[in-house]
Amino acid sequence: MHPSDPKPTIVILAAMHLRPHISELFCMAARRLAAAASELYTVKIVAFVSDEPSLTVCQRYGVDVIHTCVGPLGKKMNLGFTELLQNYTFDYILRMGDDDIVSDTLLDVYHPYIQAGLHYFGLNQLYFLDSATHKAVQFQYPYQQAQKLVGCGTMISRHALERTGYRCLILSTSQQSFLGVNLTPGQTYLLPSYQASYLVDMNFATLLSGPFFQMYPDHQMKSMDYILEMAFLFNGFDAKVVHTDTPLITDVKSNTNIWKFNQWNWCSMPVDPEQAMSFWSEEEKQHYHTHILLHN
Repeated sequence: MHPSDPKPTIVILAAMHLRPHISELFCMAARRLAAAASELYTVKIVAFVSDEPSLTVCQRYGVDVIHTCVGPLGKKMNLGFTELLQNYTFDYILRMGDDDIVSDTLLDVYHPYIQAGLHYFGLNQLYFLDSATHKAVQFQYPYQQAQKLVGCGTMISRHALERTGYRCLILSTSQQSFLGVNLTPGQTYLLPSYQASYLVDMNFATLLSGPFFQMYPDHQMKSMDYILEMAFLFNGFDAKVVHTDTPLITDVKSNTNIWKFNQWNWCSMPVDPEQAMSFWSEEEKQHYHTHILLHN
């Protein structure tokens, strides 16, 4: 990236639904990160929202809102991404959950990867903080060969999103095999738009509809992170793990006892909750103790 280039634009993105106190904590942290990174980046905070309490939180903190359906989550994300790509100009999204509290230094750590133009990268460890028990663990994937990212904190370039997520519906007009797709005349296929446009241009198919965004084909999937990683992998965007000494994100579990991770000593270890909250602001800590911890 040349020094004279304009600052890259990053969208901090989260989906929200009916947990306003948790979402408010996320908004505090996202605004803190945006302020800390403002010299290097233009940062926008955007939420996919489907309920009034979440909308109220976003309005209070100046977070942009994209209205989506109530659920299921896969459909919600597809609809939200469609509008995001159509109406926002950005270079990367920073994919978060609305229960993820992030360190100010995250985008500083990511800066070399952004400058290098990588398309898909993130962390492989984080803190889990269980607000039902006020206990915490440091979770880290143990895999040595596979480049496995935790879902939150993942950076995805706009180019990767457009190439991976946009789909077109085509009607095959001839018997063809192209990039692993075996076409049968008269049958319809839902393909990545860059494949579909080629087949239409070569008169191997006719376009029925598209392009539209469909990252998550199964609206009832159990693991969105798995679907996300496979989608990028199969489209040529290998995950790059950004290694750090300690996690830079805390995933706050509310009304969910996650202490089962204590049994998985191959991938996590108990830590002091204060360690898991070490990069939080005093305002965030106070909000957690007042509105989240005491109300579980």
